[in-house]
Amino acid sequence: MRYIIAIIASILCCDVISATYYVATTGSNSNSGASGSPWATIAKGVTNLVAGDTLIVSNGVFNEYVTVANSGTLANRITVQA
Repeated sequence: MRYIIAIIASILCCDVISATYYVATTGSNSNSGASGSPWATIAKGVTNLVAGDTLIVSNGVFNEYVTVANSGTLANRITVQA
């Protein structure tokens, strides 16, 4: 019984709430990054990502250098996708 309680406790304490953010050429870096309020640059997007988050980049040309500073985990990866 203690073993089952320990497993449940470890799952609950490690639950990661992930978020999805958006980048579009028509966005603004002062926006929230939500689908209706995207950021303008990929660099702005990746600085806000934490383990489990996803950044969706819309069609367009983004002429910038991007460095991902935060890390995901094996179970909660950081995803950047088109």
